[in-house]
Amino acid sequence: ASHIVAEAGGTEVRAGGVRPAEARPAVPQASAARATPRASSLQLKRLVVAPAVKDREPVSSSEPLPSDGTAIYAFAELANPGGGSEDVRVTFERKGGAERVGDVTLPVPGDVSRHRTWAFTRFIRVPGVWEAVLWSESGSELGRTSFEVSAS
Repeated sequence: ASHIVAEAGGTEVRAGGVRPAEARPAVPQASAARATPRASSLQLKRLVVAPAVKDREPVSSSEPLPSDGTAIYAFAELANPGGGSEDVRVTFERKGGAERVGDVTLPVPGDVSRHRTWAFTRFIRVPGVWEAVLWSESGSELGRTSFEVSAS
C-alpha cells in the first residue's frame, strides 16, 4: 500500500517523487459546494501522535513533545473495505486556543482492510495541550487525540 508523508508548507513526498505541498487554511471544507456528498466507508482504527514514525509504525514516547520546531507526527490506521479511493485531512489544533496548523491531505485507497499513513508538522510553537484531528474529505471528523507540548 502506498502512502504519502506530508507537511503543510513543506514538502510532499510520494513514492518515487517529491513536489511542493500547498499550505491551506486548516479549516474543514464545507460539503455544501458538493451536489451530493457520498457516504464514506472509511473506518478509523488508530490515531496516534508520536515524535517519529519507523517501519510504518509510530514511535511511542511518554514525554511531552517539544515546541522547538521538531517534527510532530499524526499517524492514522484506517480501513476502507467497500469504498472508492478517498482523501483524509489532518490538522493540529491547540485545545482552548486559536492556533491551528497542518491541513495535510492524504489519500486512502479503496477496497483496503488496512492502510497506514501519517502527516507531520514543525509549526507547533506554543506549549500546551494540542489535538491531532482527522477529517473525511466531506469535512466530517473521523477522530481526534490529545497530546502535550512542552516549552523548549
